[in-house]
Amino acid sequence: CPRQAVRPARALLLGSRADTSACADCGDDSADPTWAVLPYGTLVCIECCGIHRSLGVHISKVRSVALDSWSPAMAALLPALGGANELLLALPPPSSLPPPTAASSRSERERWIRAKYEERRFVERREGDAPSGSE
Repeated sequence: CPRQAVRPARALLLGSRADTSACADCGDDSADPTWAVLPYGTLVCIECCGIHRSLGVHISKVRSVALDSWSPAMAALLPALGGANELLLALPPPSSLPPPTAASSRSERERWIRAKYEERRFVERREGDAPSGSE
């Protein structure tokens, strides 16, 4: 029997995660983030989703938790990825790169999202870890 893609209910897909009420990138808590950033499992609003799509799938891939079909394995994995945002933001951002807000421009959001996901500037590295982009 082949594995079927499913459209699980949002609550089932996200489980009991506490980080589902605000966008993981701009913090907008009125946007009801319904886009999952893979492979990180962070949830973002439609505005930040568009920026992720423009980065390319080698950096991040977005899927709707409401509209897209999910394989059973992907659906089972998403609730477990809830801590990825804390890892991506382990180090405080420099004052020259404040986190965006719901009122931020597209270019401000893009700068932040590139720093967070593409450059991984806020990930804490251990001695001997290669910086992003030099693997």
